[in-house]
Amino acid sequence: MEMSKQEGIEERTGIKLPVDLITNPAAGEKSREITNAMIRRLGSELFECHESRSADDITSVVAKKSKEADSDNGQKRLILLNGGDGTYNKAINTHSDLTHIIFGLIPGGTSSDFATTIGMRNTERTCNLVNDILTGRASIDDYLKAIDLIRVKYDEGKEVKAMNLFSIGIDGLVCKEVNAGRKKGGFGRINPFITEAIKALKTGSYKYIDVAYIINNDIIGGHIAHDILSFVVINGQYAGKRMNYNPGKDNAGAVIDDGMFEGIIARKMSFGDFMKLAVQMKRNNNKHVIAPKNKHGFNKHNLNYLEGIKKIELSILNADLSKEHYLNVDGEEQKVEYPRSTIQVEVMPSATNVLYIPSKLPLPQENLRMLYDKRLFPPEFEL
Repeated sequence: MEMSKQEGIEERTGIKLPVDLITNPAAGEKSREITNAMIRRLGSELFECHESRSADDITSVVAKKSKEADSDNGQKRLILLNGGDGTYNKAINTHSDLTHIIFGLIPGGTSSDFATTIGMRNTERTCNLVNDILTGRASIDDYLKAIDLIRVKYDEGKEVKAMNLFSIGIDGLVCKEVNAGRKKGGFGRINPFITEAIKALKTGSYKYIDVAYIINNDIIGGHIAHDILSFVVINGQYAGKRMNYNPGKDNAGAVIDDGMFEGIIARKMSFGDFMKLAVQMKRNNNKHVIAPKNKHGFNKHNLNYLEGIKKIELSILNADLSKEHYLNVDGEEQKVEYPRSTIQVEVMPSATNVLYIPSKLPLPQENLRMLYDKRLFPPEFEL
């Protein structure tokens, strides 16, 4: 008996159809526009579209698809996420097994930093990649990568996962203000994270913290860092709207599947030094992580770059209990009820999968498609 088109694609790719497209219209100004264009281009029996009305909608769709994969001998599901880092974060925060899920990240939010890390930096590339895989012009095996996730336990029993980063310090406060501003109408072309950080520094609304930390259960080698602006645990390369946080000491970019993550501690600095650091982190080099350290472990950029972290325990020693405290989890603020309790952060090796575009392996015929990169979608996109 001759296979149907759908059965042929499933056999060739190993993906159970239909492909799911989850759109978060609250993620940013572009999201709904992208959704409408994708429905026009991709609206067929091969795709199923979901528009989230709350964060729980995103998580529940992923949980449902994960359970379907479990009951179907582990046949993979491809889920396209149209939104930003917050949307991606909601997708992974299910208690289900995500090892049979492949996420395709479509940058449609305020910040889509993890998508940038894996080469999915614009909508055209994601759509072209999906098209090429389903039509057989590209092998999914060439564009599939398992990735680590970050598990965070806090407030004596709460748990949340991150795809890109987790941090304490000024970042949680900044994310709270950025997300509140986005709901009021967005920030246009300016970098909202830098804008809100500058505001917090100038107004004195942020109080510097002292942090005790233990890496990889090394109790003897525990440390205390004083007057900390931000303590970041990161798996990806970019954060804060394409700021080059984690280029690696070899400037080859972040390794997102090595079972480890990196740490970046930023201590108190002048406003001028903060602006210099912001400019440096917009550049495509790694000078801010390879600069020599002083006896206290910090370099001239007021940073301490840590590598090879599988687990880290953090405690804020001087948390002001009269103020609200927030964690930053993939650009989403998480309110903390017990800021002086221990925070445990650990890697979840190869916890899920993503489509990615290796820098040395462009899409088929991409040299021709580069002519279309400034448009929302290429002129031809058929299934």
